Amino acid sequence: MNLADNDPLVLLQAERDANRARQLKRMRVIATGLFVAMAGLFLAARSLREDHAAWGFVAAFAEAAMVGALADWFAVVALFRHPLGVPLPHTAIIPDSKDDIARNLGEFVETHFITVDAVVARIRAFDPAHKLAQWLGHQANAQRLGVVLVEGGRRLLAQMDDQRLRAMLQAALVQRLSAYDLSQPVAQFAEQLVTERRHHELLDWALKESVLWLESEGAQGHINRMIDEALGVENAWLRTLTNAGAERLRGSVKASLVAALDDPEHALRQRYESHIRDWLVRLRTDPGLAERLHSFQLGALQSPQLAACLEGLWNDARAWLEHDLAQPESRLAGHAAALALGCGRKLDSDAALRQWINDAVVTAATPLVRDNRGKVAAFIQAQIDAWSKTEMSRRIELAVGRDLQFIRINGTLVGGLVGLLIHLLASLQ
Repeated sequence: MNLADNDPLVLLQAERDANRARQLKRMRVIATGLFVAMAGLFLAARSLREDHAAWGFVAAFAEAAMVGALADWFAVVALFRHPLGVPLPHTAIIPDSKDDIARNLGEFVETHFITVDAVVARIRAFDPAHKLAQWLGHQANAQRLGVVLVEGGRRLLAQMDDQRLRAMLQAALVQRLSAYDLSQPVAQFAEQLVTERRHHELLDWALKESVLWLESEGAQGHINRMIDEALGVENAWLRTLTNAGAERLRGSVKASLVAALDDPEHALRQRYESHIRDWLVRLRTDPGLAERLHSFQLGALQSPQLAACLEGLWNDARAWLEHDLAQPESRLAGHAAALALGCGRKLDSDAALRQWINDAVVTAATPLVRDNRGKVAAFIQAQIDAWSKTEMSRRIELAVGRDLQFIRINGTLVGGLVGLLIHLLASLQ
């Protein structure tokens, strides 16, 4: 079965055609019945004309009415087919002129309807921005839009292939971030920290933590073991000497660190400042350092930890979406409705924004009309060309045939009146 058979528009058009066919048939019966009535009236008047002079007028009326009915029947039928099947010249005008009709109709529509000025004027008169503002400004419409978005979201989630989508998103993320050079933004960020002297906060933290460790109970023992292992000291007497030196070393180091904490111009701070600024220069200019940073970047992006993180984020997001979209009072639907309502009110109160939207629609429509108006004419011509002569006649007859039957009825009555007038004038002589 053709899928178009279930199209509501196709079914509606079929019902309209059937209704027009019934109306056309009814009008044909009326017009033909009127002709038969005139024929009967003519025969009756002819047989009774000797009884009274008035019957002569009746006969003249009926005779002229039959002539008018036959003439108009011939004219109407000749539009669509050969009357009585006889191929008389200048009959079956519509089917024989199908190609000309198709071409002329396409050119007529292109010339008089599908023009830039006509479409622009129609858009201006319609005022799409104002119509959109009115539609969005109604609470019911905004809520309906939210429901539609929720239903669309539920269907979209149901059709998603999670594994494939996650792989695509991860591949796209890794590809885009891998191509991004981090050295320059890192250098810019670091320079901003240096300008604000935030890098000294890191040094202060390191110095404070070091002082706290040196003051802790286990620091001296740890230092003693380090020196003994470094010097290979095993003799107890020598170990006593090294431990004493280690105690003095701990105190000296602690004092140096405390001095560096208290003195902004301390040599340690100046050396730290010099190293930081040298590193910033290298980050800006050293290809090797930039390459190492990029290698670190690639390793982080391709790490299983990042893949697991992205998968977890996606699973959490999907679970939240599924839960929210399944609720009668979906938060997303409420946000969408509120956003639509707000947009409608903003658009309704902002004349400049409405004008901008209308201008944008006109700007978009102008080249569309200019570039496609010829295609519309060609489409109309191609559609009519695809019809057979019989189908062409049938479609036009269904469209206007009912009104054409009134021509037959009017011809019958007008012809009768003219015949009656002629008979009256003749009787007065």
